[in-house]
Amino acid sequence: MKSSAKFLAIIFAVCLTMTAFSSSAHAFLFGCDWSGNLYSVNETNAALTLIGNTGLSLPGALEYGPDGNLYCFTASTVGTSALYRLDQNTAAATLIGSLGFPAVIEGGLAFSSSGTAYGVHINSASSGLSQLFTLDLNTGAATVVADIGSSYHDINGLAWRSDGMLVGLADDNPGALVTIDPITGAIATIINPTFSVGAVGGMTTDFSTGISYFGTGSGTGNDGNAGTSSLYSFDLYTGGSSLIGSFSGLIDQGQGLSGLAASTSAVPEPGTLMLLGSGLLGLGIFRRRK
Repeated sequence: MKSSAKFLAIIFAVCLTMTAFSSSAHAFLFGCDWSGNLYSVNETNAALTLIGNTGLSLPGALEYGPDGNLYCFTASTVGTSALYRLDQNTAAATLIGSLGFPAVIEGGLAFSSSGTAYGVHINSASSGLSQLFTLDLNTGAATVVADIGSSYHDINGLAWRSDGMLVGLADDNPGALVTIDPITGAIATIINPTFSVGAVGGMTTDFSTGISYFGTGSGTGNDGNAGTSSLYSFDLYTGGSSLIGSFSGLIDQGQGLSGLAASTSAVPEPGTLMLLGSGLLGLGIFRRRK
């Protein structure tokens, strides 16, 4: 009886661990608009549920960091752009610090596999060229890596690709999905979508499923057309995309969604993996003794 009880206890512990692992492997999408509203985003139909207003003006980039915090930086033409942490439950914003640029227009934010925070923006002080930069998550300070190409590119969203390249969503004329070299800033077109990207937008990857998403804005982009204000899934390598749906519940209808993020709860915590391993190891030892 004692042996049976021990066996059942081990099975129960392993099942609990598997349940915890399964629940932690579900990621959630979040979005922000140009008016500072934070939403949860339904991955199946693009429905938006308002979480709250951040109190920020022009949040132009949004992404989860490897530390589990939700980050965004704001746009500005008067040198007040800054990096913030957002509470995903209340939308409350905590100032980290100024980016240190004289101007930041739109932008995108992504984290490399090593945890480096990369950002993009249009720097009006450098003849309108877009710049690639890294961010210090403790101070908010930005360090320029390189100009993105040698001509104007308006990047609305950013994501990290497994081959070490960045992928951007641009509302150039025409709009494009592009690769950006994180060392040189060299840019190359993957594909030109058949629809308008709009003036703002966002991009992210759900690491629990491996699915990447981008969201288009509703404002008029550089191609002279209003964006589709929709959520798409897409392939980071081919650029092929599938429409999920038009955003519903959007408050800022003028510009639309300006940032998109997937929660890092998709990555199981080390403690969870250790617990699972311990449970399985205990089961193996018990069976060998039997």
